[in-house]
Amino acid sequence: MIGSQRLFRLLDQEKVAAVLVGGAAMILQGVTHFTNDIDVCYWRDRDNLERLARAMLPLNPRLRVEGLTDAEARALPFRLDSRTLHNTQSLTLMTDIGAVDLLGSISGLGDYDNLRAYIVDIDLDGLRVPVLSLPAIITNKRTSARAKDLAALPHIEATLRLQEAMAERVSYQNGVANQQVEGDADSAR
Repeated sequence: MIGSQRLFRLLDQEKVAAVLVGGAAMILQGVTHFTNDIDVCYWRDRDNLERLARAMLPLNPRLRVEGLTDAEARALPFRLDSRTLHNTQSLTLMTDIGAVDLLGSISGLGDYDNLRAYIVDIDLDGLRVPVLSLPAIITNKRTSARAKDLAALPHIEATLRLQEAMAERVSYQNGVANQQVEGDADSAR
């Protein structure tokens, strides 16, 4: 998660409108999962594209191409700028923090504007990281229907059920505590 933290610190510094999606978003919400990349869906507004390109520069982004080594991919002509971001819907990159996928939209949910309603903020050592909610990730995984997405669904759904049960229990305990306080106040009169 160190890579996610560094990336989102840079995005935060540049005021980039983006949300963490995919495996790293699942992990930050308590799902036991392994991922080898960081997936980010970003707002495709022109100014935001410029901020995103600036935020990525310190990470030395280069193309990640299946079948090529990182050294071979570095030799390809590539420049990450707002024009490149505008002309592509998704980029698979290798960076100094590892693999990063920049996505203009995601299956089942659409673009950043649509995702805004499903963002939850996670505190990562004092840094606010906007993360796609687990119910939205479930929608995305079901729609994508890739084997690895379908295999992850039981883990995501189990984590979501556990979180909902814990929230229900806390709510119940708070209600009981409030009743006790009210009862004590009535007794004191």
